[in-house]
Amino acid sequence: MNALEFTLDLRPMSVNAFWGRSGNRTYITAKGREWRKYIQKNLKELIGLGMLRPFPFDCRLGMSYKFHFKGIRKVDTSNYIKCLEDTFQKEIDKKTGKILNEGAYLYDNDEQVDEIRAKRVYNASYDFIDVKIWEIEK
Repeated sequence: MNALEFTLDLRPMSVNAFWGRSGNRTYITAKGREWRKYIQKNLKELIGLGMLRPFPFDCRLGMSYKFHFKGIRKVDTSNYIKCLEDTFQKEIDKKTGKILNEGAYLYDNDEQVDEIRAKRVYNASYDFIDVKIWEIEK
């Protein structure tokens, strides 16, 4: 089975902070763009070193997240998952068709994700996220 495991050393971002709305328009906020850029920079480095590699566009995926929080504040884990799924997928400019995050994505589209598991851990020494993505056998 093809699988990737890695850790992101940062606090997860809530979908409420990642996405913004203005009238009928939905957009990624400035804070969300900064957070996504940081993660994609790390992905690009790991992919460049051969430690991670993108999944084929036609495969089905499972994802597991373990959210570690420094404090004990109650959180809605599902609010964090969508931001990560969107960050890990290929970004394509709608006008030009150009890939915007070349070398920094793990799959084409989050539609490929069929299985999701999440766990939260409180009182960690710092905020971080353990991520595992695997190809589901057909």
